[in-house]
Amino acid sequence: MRDAAIIAQSNDRVAQATLIARFKMFFAGLIFAILSFIGTHAIQTNYISLEILEVGSLASLLIAGTLLLLDLSEYRLPPPPESVIIESRYAKWYWLLFVFGMFLLILNRSILIFIN
Repeated sequence: MRDAAIIAQSNDRVAQATLIARFKMFFAGLIFAILSFIGTHAIQTNYISLEILEVGSLASLLIAGTLLLLDLSEYRLPPPPESVIIESRYAKWYWLLFVFGMFLLILNRSILIFIN
């Protein structure tokens, strides 16, 4: 009976770690899809500051996506027994860079709309 409970608990940890990894894979795909879209639909303007903002947002998103992929490469199943949720050493950085990059991107595009 005790062995069955340990196996069930281990299976729950593996399932939760798999769900977290799937979310991170989806999010990495989303970041690189945004980069691809912005790369193919770059802004056309004479204002150098808007171009610098776009390059800064693209660099921030690229670094966030790279950190997320590095984080995914460190995943091991089954997770360590002491924790169910695996804290990443890159988690706060790729979230911060993603939010910063998206803020710059939205700011850049909205300024471009109001200028034209």
